[in-house]
Amino acid sequence: MNNNLIARASITINAPAEKVWSASVNPEAIKQFMFGRNVATDWRVGNPITWKGKWQGKSFEDKERCDAFTSPISNGNIYIAIMLG
Repeated sequence: MNNNLIARASITINAPAEKVWSASVNPEAIKQFMFGRNVATDWRVGNPITWKGKWQGKSFEDKERCDAFTSPISNGNIYIAIMLG
């Protein structure tokens, strides 16, 4: 079995980069588009990202790692890479 699978997704959002950035890193904003999930992280590369919430009445906790992170200040683009696990 190949365990080195990579999934990539890209979207264009018609909004100022600073507004998209704020929504991407603000836990209360994230909750609105991530089905009520709570996120705990400092968004530093290599550090954990923990998602907690409920799905169909059952509590869950997912753990990931922040692999890359750039703010829109550098070039107007936002890049966040998350490694599952």
